[in-house]
Amino acid sequence: ILRAVAANPSDAVFNHYLFEAIASIVRTVLQFAPAQHGEVESALLPVLSFILEQNVADFIPYCFQILGLLLDSGDSSASAAGPQIYGALFDR
Repeated sequence: ILRAVAANPSDAVFNHYLFEAIASIVRTVLQFAPAQHGEVESALLPVLSFILEQNVADFIPYCFQILGLLLDSGDSSASAAGPQIYGALFDR
C-alpha cells in the first residue's frame, strides 16, 4: 500500500494515518517480538528507500520518523545487513 500511495500522494489525511499505523505496528512488534527486528527492517527499508530516492517530499519526514523508530527500537546489527543498510541511505 505504501509504495502505491508514494507514487501518487493525494490524500494527506490518509497518508498521515497510514504512517501513524506503520509506526504503531513497528513499535508494537519490536516491543513484544524484538527478534523480528530484521524482518521488520527488510519489509520497510526497500519502500522507505524508494520514497527517499524518488524524493517524495510529502513523505520524507515520515520516512525519517520510521527510520528513527527502527534505530531506537532494536539492535540493527542483528539484521542480515546490519548498519550498512542505514549508511547506504545517506549515500543517496
